[in-house]
Amino acid sequence: MEDVIEQVKSMNQIGGFDKIKNLIPGLGNAKIPENLLENQEEKIKKWEHILKSMTPEERANPELLKKQTSRIARIAKGSGVNNSDVRSLLKQYDMLQDMLKGGMDNMDVSQGFSQKQMQKMMKKFGKKKMMRF
Repeated sequence: MEDVIEQVKSMNQIGGFDKIKNLIPGLGNAKIPENLLENQEEKIKKWEHILKSMTPEERANPELLKKQTSRIARIAKGSGVNNSDVRSLLKQYDMLQDMLKGGMDNMDVSQGFSQKQMQKMMKKFGKKKMMRF
């Protein structure tokens, strides 16, 4: 999770999600509702506070939080969020790790994401309704 903090800092320097989506091939022309982007930006800000409230050991080994749930309560209190927000971040982290370990092995994203690739990726993340791009 150490690298996640650096990525969040980098993302903040680049700009909001609207600017970032223009940098990703295939997403620049996507019609994504602005309130969806704003909600994601708020979520990222929460996650940044959560990550800053973790000890270096917890960021290096997030499994500690699953074993010692009292750490979740401490982090939530320190970052001004609910326990469920901390658990949500952990869940997203786990899903990303799963995806990186094998979920995208056969996807060629050099030319951007196709509709089929986006649907496959969203299905992997448990989305019931697919977004149209």
